[in-house]
Amino acid sequence: MIDFVHLYSNIDNHQTYLNDKYLLFVEGVEYLKQKRLAYFWYKDQDSKMLYKIGYNNWIDISGSLTKYQYSENYSNLTFSDLCYAIDSLAKTVNKHPNELILRSFEFGLNIHMFNNQKALELTDLAFNYKKIFFEPIASKNKDPISIGKKCRLQEYDIKIYSKTIEYELPFEILRVEVKVKKMCLVRKHNIKTLEDLKDIEKLYELLKILIEKVGNTFFYDTSINFQALSQVDKQKCMLWQSELYRRKLIKEAPKKYFYQKNKITALINKYGVLNIQHNIIQNLNKEWNNFKNN
Repeated sequence: MIDFVHLYSNIDNHQTYLNDKYLLFVEGVEYLKQKRLAYFWYKDQDSKMLYKIGYNNWIDISGSLTKYQYSENYSNLTFSDLCYAIDSLAKTVNKHPNELILRSFEFGLNIHMFNNQKALELTDLAFNYKKIFFEPIASKNKDPISIGKKCRLQEYDIKIYSKTIEYELPFEILRVEVKVKKMCLVRKHNIKTLEDLKDIEKLYELLKILIEKVGNTFFYDTSINFQALSQVDKQKCMLWQSELYRRKLIKEAPKKYFYQKNKITALINKYGVLNIQHNIIQNLNKEWNNFKNN
């Protein structure tokens, strides 16, 4: 459920970390200015968790809890393993989880594909979240390729992408995720520290946010039976697949955009067979049950 976290806390004395026997911190200088960095750092080679300790007594940690626990993040952390990872990470830096403040984090679930769909092909069918367009996500390889789509908003991003392509897996896995960039998104659920991510009721609130984001995402359906459509409806469906057309509608005739969106949705529900939105939500609930019961 929880993957990437960015944490911060004040500390009493940075010197106690500089002499740590397990986290082999490195001191350095800025290349251009040749001035000492304001912090020393350590990056774990297996989990890629990055630890920074400020000389003026602060700690900053960022990385994947799933990789920290499993050394990969195409599996879903179970609830018990999530709690263990949280406690272990906090102990590593001599802190209690409630002392580590969340600056940002990602939550979501990996789901197995349905209807013999390819995960990457499905991401191409995610057109808009409300009026905001999805854009490609590039892999972090030396030669980047598209692994899915994300929708950028001010407080958070919605990401739908293929773990299969990202990690060259022999099976189809789709990741559905929300990246919290500003904590006001989850403030009403009283999620502030790493400790709060051990609360199953608060995690359930995050699941509801995830499902709402999927529910308000428009997915086109390439399985529509065009033979059953009138000529007018065929033309609408063909036009609606053009991002330029949809952008122009939103800019010049927003009411017409929502009217046509509702019409296309009705056609998809009547003549399409993929049921993408329904299947994603159904599988998210399935993986949630696996998560909370293990």
